[in-house]
Amino acid sequence: TPSELTQEVVQKHFNELSLNRAPKTVRNAHAFLVGVLNVYCPDIHLRTALPKLQKQIKQLPSVQDILSVITGTEIELPCLMALWLGMRMSEIRGARFEDITDGVLTIKNVVVTVQGEHIEKTQTKTYDSTRQIRLPDYILNLIESLPRTDKHIITLSGQAIYKRFMRLLKNNDIPHISFHDLRHLNASTMLALGVPDKYAMERGGWASTNI
Repeated sequence: TPSELTQEVVQKHFNELSLNRAPKTVRNAHAFLVGVLNVYCPDIHLRTALPKLQKQIKQLPSVQDILSVITGTEIELPCLMALWLGMRMSEIRGARFEDITDGVLTIKNVVVTVQGEHIEKTQTKTYDSTRQIRLPDYILNLIESLPRTDKHIITLSGQAIYKRFMRLLKNNDIPHISFHDLRHLNASTMLALGVPDKYAMERGGWASTNI
């Protein structure tokens, strides 16, 4: 009950949560709690001490290493959409043939999996995520060579793509990275090429240049 939800109880809970959860996860959980309380118990005001966010540095393989193992495979296209275009998995799965006009892909749909059910949404993760990207000829040719058995360009599930990607890394002795890290490689490549932060931010659909 609201009367039992004291600052001491909340602080104890988040102290325990911090023992085996990342600071970002703890802070997100606290933000969710605060949002619920603001609606249903507006008189409760929390001043919880939360763990500080930690700067994480990942050692990513080179773009050349990734290209050498994905080229010619069944997941080459989704990997390139992340690595070359900077798209999220949900955006890759949501991209449709009709979203391409004159070689420009409009990213405005996503497909996510919730409890095993594939759900299509007509809105992206954030306001800045809705954007347009001109497709390089190589990727455009890969798309145009696909059989149009579905309205979506990529028909594999996110799990299927992820498992195949992990297998390619393991079989080729490339250190483990997540599929999402391909987006980070994209950002790093733009930085190395001297692409202005503002343009890189808009192209990747980020809300700020912090990435």
